[in-house]
Amino acid sequence: MVNVAARKTKLYEKMIRSLGDALWTCSDMSKRPLVLQLIKPYKIEVTVYLFLGTNPPGGRRDGEYKITLTSPGQQRRTRGNFESGSGIPLILAYIEDYDVYVFFNNRFHTNFGYNTNVQFKQELVFNAVRDGVSRMTKENGETIIGARGRNIVDGFKEWFKVLCS
Repeated sequence: MVNVAARKTKLYEKMIRSLGDALWTCSDMSKRPLVLQLIKPYKIEVTVYLFLGTNPPGGRRDGEYKITLTSPGQQRRTRGNFESGSGIPLILAYIEDYDVYVFFNNRFHTNFGYNTNVQFKQELVFNAVRDGVSRMTKENGETIIGARGRNIVDGFKEWFKVLCS
């Protein structure tokens, strides 16, 4: 596990509050990855790799957000992977402006370069704001889930359905 900055610890804390009574326990929030033991919507252990979703000007098409992948301890010019430990690995983006979480399928993000960008459409974020939970299939075939903070448990449920399909 790798120590995280205070800002990421605050994002973890916000996610933990959103999970409410769906959370049984979690690992030390000052370390990365964060391991959650959920009791809702299913009793599962999830290893969370949380990234801040951004839409900086330049380099991105209009209407796109991105996260920048780096696995714990990954060095420049090396390949990275997200380890599951004892839980199911989850790549999760958080969009602060809209309080929306975006759930990715780890199987589509293996053996990646240092600081690899992963894009997703703002339409997913806006639909999650409107509907609570949204779903979108990317051009590469990956289905991603968006969920407002207050609907994060439903987001986990949809994400797990995608993993099992």
